[in-house]
Amino acid sequence: MINPYQVLYYVMLIAPVFIFLLVFLVLMNDNRIHAYIINRNHDVRRKKVNPNMEYFRERDSIYMIPSDCVTLSSTEKGLNPRSELFYVEDNPLPINFKPKTIKDEEGNEIEYTPDQWLMDKTWIEKVFKDAGKPSGIAFDIIVGYLSEPRKLMMLVFVFIIIGAVLVPRYAPELLEMIPR
Repeated sequence: MINPYQVLYYVMLIAPVFIFLLVFLVLMNDNRIHAYIINRNHDVRRKKVNPNMEYFRERDSIYMIPSDCVTLSSTEKGLNPRSELFYVEDNPLPINFKPKTIKDEEGNEIEYTPDQWLMDKTWIEKVFKDAGKPSGIAFDIIVGYLSEPRKLMMLVFVFIIIGAVLVPRYAPELLEMIPR
């Protein structure tokens, strides 16, 4: 008959190997985009980027990720399934970005330049960011007190003192609850 402790012992011995294999397989299945940024001094920086994002930040610069500019790399053996983007430093759009033509209300074709595309993206993001913010001086003061622990503790003590002054009959009960 098999002892359950022996089974547990063998499971504990084999578990790290399975965890290592699982982590290795997850790391091997890397679907991130490899972004190459060419610096002014002709060095190349490489950054792995989440493909679900519309942009990423690198050294105080924003780089946009248009989906139609992502390319697959090729090697001597053939096509590599790793996706790539190439940028020049401080230029937010990839090297292979081509302006699009759109039609206006009258049917005229207008060239949609990279500057307009970037401005539209940042403008929409700014509108969503500003629209989601609650405003008001009282709200800012409350958030300021709740975000810093020192001010929060001071606020709690102030409320306890105000409560003891306004309702003195509960003060002895509060004093009994405080540990000594």
